[in-house]
Amino acid sequence: MAGGREVIDVRLDVAGGEMERDDATGAVVAGDATVRRWSERWRFERDPSMDSSQTDLDHTLKFGDEGWMVAHRGWVVTQIERLPAPPAPPAEVGFPAPA
Repeated sequence: MAGGREVIDVRLDVAGGEMERDDATGAVVAGDATVRRWSERWRFERDPSMDSSQTDLDHTLKFGDEGWMVAHRGWVVTQIERLPAPPAPPAEVGFPAPA
C-alpha cells in the first residue's frame, strides 16, 4: 500500500529490436531490428475499495485518464522505468552424448 492505493512493481527482462514505424506506410522512421537486452520496471496501482470480483475478458492495455489501464481488475500502469540491461544468460552447457 502506498498513499491508500495497492501498488505492485514488476520487472520485465526484454530482448528485442526497437523500431518506430510510420502509421500510414509502415516504414521504419527510428531504431532498427538489432536485438538488444534491457529491463523495465512497471509499477501498477489500483484503488483497494473497487470491486475486483468481476472477471475481465479483454486483457489489453488502454490509455485512460489515470494512465495505461490494464483491463484486469482495475490495475493501472502508473510508471515505466528503463533499468540497466540484465546480465547475459549463461552459455549453453554441452553434455556428452550417451554411450
